[in-house]
Amino acid sequence: MGLHVPIRRSTKLAMIGKPSGTRILICSIVRHRLQLLCCVVSCRDLVNGFVLQAEINSPITLPQSLIIGFTQGTHYLRTARTKFKMEHVMLVDRYQGQHSTTSETAVSEFEKAVFAVAAHRPAATPLTAALKADENLIAGLALKGLGVVLLGKAEDITAGRVALKKACDALARADGGTGFERALVEALELVTQGSFKTAAARLEARLVDNPKEFLSLKVANSLRFMTGEPKRMREITASTLGHWDRADAGYGFVLGLHAFGLEETGSFAEAEIIGKKAVAIENADAWGIHAVSHVMEMRGRPGDGADW
Repeated sequence: MGLHVPIRRSTKLAMIGKPSGTRILICSIVRHRLQLLCCVVSCRDLVNGFVLQAEINSPITLPQSLIIGFTQGTHYLRTARTKFKMEHVMLVDRYQGQHSTTSETAVSEFEKAVFAVAAHRPAATPLTAALKADENLIAGLALKGLGVVLLGKAEDITAGRVALKKACDALARADGGTGFERALVEALELVTQGSFKTAAARLEARLVDNPKEFLSLKVANSLRFMTGEPKRMREITASTLGHWDRADAGYGFVLGLHAFGLEETGSFAEAEIIGKKAVAIENADAWGIHAVSHVMEMRGRPGDGADW
């Protein structure tokens, strides 16, 4: 007997299944709690919004038919046949971070915190709101710890370790959480031990299969900046940029990161072009502004710099 599930316009469902040993992505526009999830054969992004994602570790039988209808403005989805085991359900934020929480409010506030971090603005208010909505928001706890440790003061290490303990406890309660959450917590642990380069490498390894995971990229880039590795900053942004396009949340910020890496390694002309493009797309991008300013200073153009 088929499943008949009410769904809304604001969210899509993503499932990762392994039928016959093949990893596939299955998407549709289902919303919001676990009991509403089902397996759908469609790889089109039908709507914008949160992504509910399920990792299916056992074989699944794909539905033989799919009907998407519209009744008084409410979508309905029906599958003729589904068979799967649900292991983890995740909310995916607009910056491609995967969360084991079921709180959409927590994820929404976390998105605001990520934007603040990207723009080099205070993130305390949205991060506090995210943790109020879900005190066990793993990425929120990890980001809180990373935020204080990356200030670079010895006294902040203690606060980072407190956040690490809470993040590890939350991770355990979530049966290990998501790959995104584990990477952030492991990076925080390494940073509290003083292993900044290893922490950056951990997040960069995450980017190999998740090149559009913005927060991992941003934190890795920040760590490389703190360890004085502009060449590596440039390399990692160059390796991921080909996967991004203008429609992706955070794209302007990524361009700004790349522009700074270009400028710091002497590619001034390219840095200026990329930096200006970054700011045109995202006017809150501090790195793009900074990179172009550096170029103008280094090339003896103080007037242009003042105008910029």
